[in-house]
Amino acid sequence: MSRQLTWMVLILLAFGGVAQAAPEAGGPTAALYPVVDVNRVQSVVGQQLDLTRIGEEDLARDREGLPPRFAIPERVSLTPANSGTWEDLGNGLKLWRLRVIGREGTNSLNLGFTRFKMTPNSRVLFYSTDGRERTRAFTAADNEAHGEMWTPVIPTRDLIVELTVPKAEAKGLQLRLGWINQGYRGFGTITADSYNKSGSCNMDVACLDAGDSWREEMRAVGVISTGGSTFCSGSLINNTAGDRKMYFMTANHCGITASNAASLVVYWNYQNSFCRTPGSTASGQAGDGSLAQFHTGSFFRAAYSPSDFTLVELDDPAVTAYNHYWAGWDRSTGDFACSAASPCAAIHHPSTDEKRITYSTTNTATTSYNNPTSPGDGTHVWARWATDPPGPFTVPGVTEGGSSGSPLYNAAGRFIGQLHGGPSACGATGTNLSDYYGRFSISWTGGGTNSTRVSNWLDAGNTGATTTNGLDTGGGGCTPPAAPTGLTATAASQTQVNLSWTAVSGATSYTIWRSTTSGGPYTSVGTSATTSFSNTGLSCNTTYYYVVTASNGSCSSGNSAQASATTSVCTACTATTEVEANNTRTAPQVISGTCNQISGTFLNDSSTQQNDYFRLSLPAGATVTALLNGLTVDYDLYIYNSTTGSAVASSLNGGTTADQASWTNTGASAINVFVRVYRYSSTRTTYQLRVSY
Repeated sequence: MSRQLTWMVLILLAFGGVAQAAPEAGGPTAALYPVVDVNRVQSVVGQQLDLTRIGEEDLARDREGLPPRFAIPERVSLTPANSGTWEDLGNGLKLWRLRVIGREGTNSLNLGFTRFKMTPNSRVLFYSTDGRERTRAFTAADNEAHGEMWTPVIPTRDLIVELTVPKAEAKGLQLRLGWINQGYRGFGTITADSYNKSGSCNMDVACLDAGDSWREEMRAVGVISTGGSTFCSGSLINNTAGDRKMYFMTANHCGITASNAASLVVYWNYQNSFCRTPGSTASGQAGDGSLAQFHTGSFFRAAYSPSDFTLVELDDPAVTAYNHYWAGWDRSTGDFACSAASPCAAIHHPSTDEKRITYSTTNTATTSYNNPTSPGDGTHVWARWATDPPGPFTVPGVTEGGSSGSPLYNAAGRFIGQLHGGPSACGATGTNLSDYYGRFSISWTGGGTNSTRVSNWLDAGNTGATTTNGLDTGGGGCTPPAAPTGLTATAASQTQVNLSWTAVSGATSYTIWRSTTSGGPYTSVGTSATTSFSNTGLSCNTTYYYVVTASNGSCSSGNSAQASATTSVCTACTATTEVEANNTRTAPQVISGTCNQISGTFLNDSSTQQNDYFRLSLPAGATVTALLNGLTVDYDLYIYNSTTGSAVASSLNGGTTADQASWTNTGASAINVFVRVYRYSSTRTTYQLRVSY
């Protein structure tokens, strides 16, 4: 429904032809006329709320992975003909009011009209009996093809429904209240249960610096209610036409279908007005966000349960005052690089409270849902949350119930998936400090039909783009460049493959993608502004498969044809056994020779020891490559060039994916290099580490 329609002045001719002005914009009609006292208006009282039982049901819903609930719906069938109080205002206008009263435990109300057809000069308004809360007026401009209208949440337990209609139009009005929904938690209200509040570890988007680029993506994210009773998060998403269609992406398990999409209400810019320090008491309490900016109503477009996505199109256009942003996307099939310098981010509404941002500084992994083993069935992106997030705050953020459906953005700020779920919670550590997102590249093709994939909607012109940028209130669509041709791959050594291809008209850069499996999935290994690239740090006697995409700065092409090369045969490696104690950089295990195949284990370490260090002397000009594999749990790999200071190279792939890192000694003399295996998982087990130069 349109968001900022005002109650325009009506010029009504009463029976004698005298012009009569309508009420002021937005104000209740009852405030302007001598009408019946509100206590004499016919009322309807909601059903009794058993908060103990409701709390138990909510915990069960959480365990079953169902969308969180904030209100108890009650089916009714109330119309101006069978309920409420009519009054003749004596000037050609009629007034109808119905009072809706919530039971004890109610802290908000919202209504669902299963039939909504206003006449040209009528309006309906919703306001609390005490006058403190009021919606905008709903008019004929809010009539939709689906014939329904669902109100936003109104923080009151005593609500007036007020209809003002010219007598001459009264018979043409169609209004049926089908649902009364009594809210008992969420949306900034005082909850009956303390477990329902957003955790204090989360960071407000208001904490972002004024010039932070994430302030663009945060404007794409909204909190939603469906059926007046359940809530999730979601995001506006761009399409290749750049036509600002109101496509909105959320999770399939949030329960939006073709039959209830009309009940969707999206709240924009619901965020705290100031930064609450993560970890503080204030950060775990209700904020001061406003629910005044909203869209109501949508049309179902597509859904696919394996990647847990649902795409809807909101049934009204953008509102300039809401400062919308349509997020760009990346449907690449590989994993995404995330680091402290270039983090990935999730923006969401935990427990349907004010908007928060959570960072990931570890590369994503491709997995099944709720299983860190990579690649699994390939339907999800596993995101591990930063233990020391970028910026001034050091408390790790997470997601919570209500965050479901919210977007995960790669380091370039492009949408790569929506939240399905996971183990994260304030205070979580290790692999529990992570969540799983339905993978956008899987949703792209989905189940192969218009109603089960997003490609038909987000690339209706069939451009073949693999990425597109976000779209603000200005600008237009994107025409991707052609895919590169003539790709060749040539092995240069045991650890290097050289690539070249033909230039593409209009391309400003190229992205190189690699896989060890023909046909992918591919992972980005770098970019080039020219038509060549050297991929170093590879394993010997291994076949690698490559594709290249072209970018014009706004969007990217499809993949080139695949090329492959096999690195040179391995030279003999010295079999080495890891020896304790080697838990610090100042007391490492010393290795020698150009290649060591190390059989390592944490089984001999205490539960508090998480590191194995190995030292070698690296000649000037040489490149050391460390390959950590044979993993059954998540371990990480680091390279250092001194006993103090930060790593000069690292690999933090998730799950059981192998880690590989390389570093070149550019100095004039040999230097001691330290290779570290970090036990990210709490499980102590074995690993294989190859160190060569």
